[in-house]
Amino acid sequence: MMMKRFMLAVSCLSLSACMMADDLHVSGNLSDVGNDTLIAMTYLNNSVDQTMKVVGKDGAFDFHMDVKEPAPLVLQVRHPLKDGQQPMAAYAVLMAVPGENLKVTGSFSNYQVDGSAFYKDFEQCRKVSASFEEGVKNLQRDYSAKMEQGANPDSLEKVINKAYEELKANLSDATLKYIKAHPDMEACVSMLDNVDVENYKEVLAALSPAVREGRMKGLVDHFADYAQKALEREAAKKNTVEGNVAPDFTLKSIDGKNISLSSLKGKVVVLDFWGSWCVWCIKGMPKMKEYYAKYKGKLEILGIDCNDTEQKWRDAVKKHELPWLHVRNEGNPDVTVLYGISGFPTKIVIDAEGKISKVVVGESEDFYTYLDQLLGK
Repeated sequence: MMMKRFMLAVSCLSLSACMMADDLHVSGNLSDVGNDTLIAMTYLNNSVDQTMKVVGKDGAFDFHMDVKEPAPLVLQVRHPLKDGQQPMAAYAVLMAVPGENLKVTGSFSNYQVDGSAFYKDFEQCRKVSASFEEGVKNLQRDYSAKMEQGANPDSLEKVINKAYEELKANLSDATLKYIKAHPDMEACVSMLDNVDVENYKEVLAALSPAVREGRMKGLVDHFADYAQKALEREAAKKNTVEGNVAPDFTLKSIDGKNISLSSLKGKVVVLDFWGSWCVWCIKGMPKMKEYYAKYKGKLEILGIDCNDTEQKWRDAVKKHELPWLHVRNEGNPDVTVLYGISGFPTKIVIDAEGKISKVVVGESEDFYTYLDQLLGK
């Protein structure tokens, strides 16, 4: 009997330890919070894993999150604007790590991170990008000032873009140097996005095996996959240009059938790369439906879901009553990589012969003007 009680006690302690291991304690004081609601979100791949809301008390907050594995974390407050405008968000970009203690103080525009050893290291990593962030602010101020002085927008944009690329290159170099100097620091994983994708293999090799294969492995693998696909997208862009034959692919439709692009040859086809999370994608749906009806029989739209869970994809198609064909991007290769897609929405018009005739990134009137020119004859 005593042995059973002992084993039960050990089991309870083990369970308690497991529960504690998943616990992230978040506390602090941010002047922007005041007595408003602070929103804490963990996310990956445009998909929010969990959201917590806590009401601040004179800027102070203290709560716990159940975190299974390290993930990006955003703390934000949405301040409503006047005249029914969308609320403006003030936010801090952090990391959620199970079993750690995170403390955030200051303001969203100038916050400091403290807490357990991991977050002390995290704050040191953040300082590496401080000069880059200050440089970006200076560029924004310089742009605004020169525009007020009547500068030519196109010429000024080229100068600003060049300066921005130089800042990014400097940040990439500084980050790589820092990680090489601190290969055993887990918090260095939070800096991987700072490095140019061309150097992703070098920066991953700079991390010690203990960091690469330890509790940060999921984030390390995610970065490696992202970087490799980014390189493949850049290469694909050279082939998926207007006048070239559109690469064929086969994906499962929303009702489980195989649909290949080549099976639609003979009609004008629009590949619509979209996601339920993409505000501009959703805003463009009413006009897309209008044009789909306008050119019925001449036009086919093939919606390709991007970075959605299957349920969110299905729910969005149903909610917005989208009448055209829909496929789920779970093929090999990734169709967004095959077509070099880097912005959403992207609409690619393919003529009846199967050649790319127009590529439109973003929600633009140019797309509808082109359809009228092509199909309104």
